[in-house]
Amino acid sequence: MEEKRVDIILSGAILLEEIMDFFGSRSIARTKFALREGLLQQKIDEIETTQKGRWGLPLIL
Repeated sequence: MEEKRVDIILSGAILLEEIMDFFGSRSIARTKFALREGLLQQKIDEIETTQKGRWGLPLIL
């Protein structure tokens, strides 16, 4: 862990716990990807489920 982040770990952990309590979550998933990749994947999933290709077939990306 980077030394410059040590002072915010406790407050981040408390915030995470409160958010999990609010949503009733019992676990979280950790990934090596950043928020940007997650948002990109979410958009791709939306396009795949809502868009149709040229002949009315599902669009596959």
